Amino acid sequence: ADPGLVTSPLYYSLDGGFTWQLNFDVPYGPTGPGGFPGDQTIAFSADGGELFGALLRADNTNLQVFRTNDVTSPAVLPTFDARPKIDQPWVESRRVVGGPDDGKLRVYVGYNDDGPAFGSPTATVDVCLDGLAAAPVYTAVKLNPRPVGAGLRDGYGIRPVAHADGTVYVAYEGWTAGAFGNPITTNIVVVRDDNWGKGATPFT
Repeated sequence: ADPGLVTSPLYYSLDGGFTWQLNFDVPYGPTGPGGFPGDQTIAFSADGGELFGALLRADNTNLQVFRTNDVTSPAVLPTFDARPKIDQPWVESRRVVGGPDDGKLRVYVGYNDDGPAFGSPTATVDVCLDGLAAAPVYTAVKLNPRPVGAGLRDGYGIRPVAHADGTVYVAYEGWTAGAFGNPITTNIVVVRDDNWGKGATPFT
């Protein structure tokens, strides 16, 4: 990347991958606030043309979610859902078809919350019920009701996926025993919500 830029690269293809183009429109470039982003994830909305992404700022590991409905635009992408001490985000989006919320975009960002002390469950998903709102609201939902091993947290891969009927699944790793750098006993857990994660106790 050009070290004089305050944005980072996004490669895209409009012909199924035969040719590729490049935009420097993702916030936090080499000379911008925070330098190069850390972990990054992107996903087009199912049943729509909007691109959502999540990244970690390099300076403070804060989460930032971005969106665009035009990957060819050079405009710097707006960011939302700033949260501190996050690791390995993963984004998923699905458009609602039919009913009172027809056309709204649900957005789910799975991540490991590094804020709690070791020995605490940390698998989390942020739920946004209207990803196209001017100021979208993201609600953090802790996923693991079980204890984790002493000195551990949950595993770092948290993967949400949504179905058109409103069913949302999230898979995560519950670390129950062991230590970093050594074998860790792990439960692979799948949680489900049957209504877009909208209820008072989602993903239970």
